[in-house]
Amino acid sequence: MKGRERLLWLLLIVILFGLIGYGGYNTFKTSKKITALKLENEQLKIIGTDPKLQKEVETLENNLAKRMAFVFQQGPKDPLNLLEVVRTRNFLQKLGIKGSLEDENKMRLTTTFLNSNGNRAAIIKKGTTSRVVAPGDVIDGYTVADITERRVTLERGGQRIQLQNELSPETIFEMEIMQRMNY
Repeated sequence: MKGRERLLWLLLIVILFGLIGYGGYNTFKTSKKITALKLENEQLKIIGTDPKLQKEVETLENNLAKRMAFVFQQGPKDPLNLLEVVRTRNFLQKLGIKGSLEDENKMRLTTTFLNSNGNRAAIIKKGTTSRVVAPGDVIDGYTVADITERRVTLERGGQRIQLQNELSPETIFEMEIMQRMNY
């Protein structure tokens, strides 16, 4: 019996030392990880950035730079031609009107844009073509001299023209029809 007891005690002692060794090894690995994280944290404090935050900031800055570099270019089709609006075109066609009611020779101010930074722009329509202009631009031989909230001043050789915001002939026509129909 004494041999068995000794063997059991020996096994228990070996298992106990094994557990203590395993626990010590895991504690050592965890301590090493904590030390590495503390060192990395100290380096981040010195540099002053978090890698995730730095990546997010770089992404935002790149997106902002792309947006700031964007330039509006008008293609062959006029994106501001109101006859491209299906409801208006169908409405006018039902009334037997083909094409535009715009006077091909008249310039009409459709919209002005003013912001708090002092940037100004306007959309001037002549016939079925709309142009986005800013002070100093030339349209139909006239230089855009000034843009205010409801007016654009054009100059050519001492001659001044002032355009004021107006509704399109299609809109006026549609409003008159709606009034006649008591809408």
